[in-house]
Amino acid sequence: LDSNHRLAKNLLRRLEEQQKKYFQEQQAQNLLREGIEHLQNNSLDEAMRCFESARQLDTQNTKISQLIFQTREKKTELDRRKEFETLLTEGKKQFSERNLEHAVQCLDRALQVLPDESRATGLRRLVLEEMNLREKHRRIGELVLEARGFLSRRQFAEAESILDQCYTLDPGKLECREPRNPLQTEK
Repeated sequence: LDSNHRLAKNLLRRLEEQQKKYFQEQQAQNLLREGIEHLQNNSLDEAMRCFESARQLDTQNTKISQLIFQTREKKTELDRRKEFETLLTEGKKQFSERNLEHAVQCLDRALQVLPDESRATGLRRLVLEEMNLREKHRRIGELVLEARGFLSRRQFAEAESILDQCYTLDPGKLECREPRNPLQTEK
């Protein structure tokens, strides 16, 4: 009777273990389904919570590990996109406010996050063109002032040389076409 009792106890213990394992596997499957649903809805933190809980219940299920990896990858990609959009928006704002240097910095950082993003490369090119134009106009202004100084001192050759530099920078700029010698206007 004693050996039958031990046998029954062992059998009962194995049945309880199998029942517990089956219950845990069912819980893991439910968490897995819930996690997949969250993943499809881009609720990545919730998906990760479900998958991690499922893995604790069913450590042998390789599908759970794959889904955890996929979720981490997707979360990383979404975080990168979010960071990119924030930097792009800031770059646009800075450009519209004419803070060109800061706009370029924002766009450079955005392109570090997503190097092949055409919106950032196009805007960056536009900002750099605007910076070059701004610098050209600043330089022309300096040259015109310098030329006027020479003209006021009747140093016509020097003034003409300066205005030639100005004209080279922007042939259409009216200031660059100033009479190079006041005597020219009297003819």
